Amino acid sequence: MLNSLTYSADVFSLVEVVCNPVIEPIKKTPIGLFGCPLGLLGLTLATLHIETSTGTTHAAGGSLLVLTVTVFCLVSVAYLVKSTCRPAAARADWLHPVRCNF
Repeated sequence: MLNSLTYSADVFSLVEVVCNPVIEPIKKTPIGLFGCPLGLLGLTLATLHIETSTGTTHAAGGSLLVLTVTVFCLVSVAYLVKSTCRPAAARADWLHPVRCNF
């Protein structure tokens, strides 16, 4: 019983650290920001296709792929922080008829 209380107290203290006012801009992350990695992914796939069809090395395509995955992870973490600190705002994004499509 004591361990579960300690664990829940640790989770609450972690949420307080994440929801610190210092990271206020991250908590305002728009859901439309997920479009950036999708655009980068399209560029990456086109570059990889061009490199494959011309028989060149995949240096540029591989670098773009690493950049795309990095941007996607950063946007995902930022939106996770938003959904942890402002669950009502994240829920409103998903329920909005236009914002949920982007």
